[in-house]
Amino acid sequence: MNEPKRYANTTGGLVLSSWGDYVTLADYLALRAECDGLRAISDAATPGPWVVSERRVPWSLPERTYQVANFPVMTDPAKTGEHVERTIITGWDHPQAKGPIGIVCNSFCIGNEGGPGVHLVYMSAEDAAFIVACVNHIRAAIAAGREG
Repeated sequence: MNEPKRYANTTGGLVLSSWGDYVTLADYLALRAECDGLRAISDAATPGPWVVSERRVPWSLPERTYQVANFPVMTDPAKTGEHVERTIITGWDHPQAKGPIGIVCNSFCIGNEGGPGVHLVYMSAEDAAFIVACVNHIRAAIAAGREG
């Protein structure tokens, strides 16, 4: 049976306890630096918790009859369904706004010199960096778990 291994840093203090292979001080310091970087990204993002908000919007198309060239008259039946909009918002209400804050949400912006408006997906640069870091590190951890 594997016994837990303990690793000391250069000052003699306990650094890491593991059931696996030995971890070098260089590996530990690299991991620590990576964690510090992730903590900085997390601290810059909007405070959590975050939740997914859904809004469902029904749509319908009427029955349509048409004829192309000399082919028989065709009829498309009426169709219905719903669009689902998902956004990410805070799970808490902002004291001044009296509601949640949008993390990833839709926005509509004015166009250029009276041109048409533009639909955008909005998120702050800090929240975008946090989302990307989470996805990349979770996938890397899963891949490492499969290999080890």
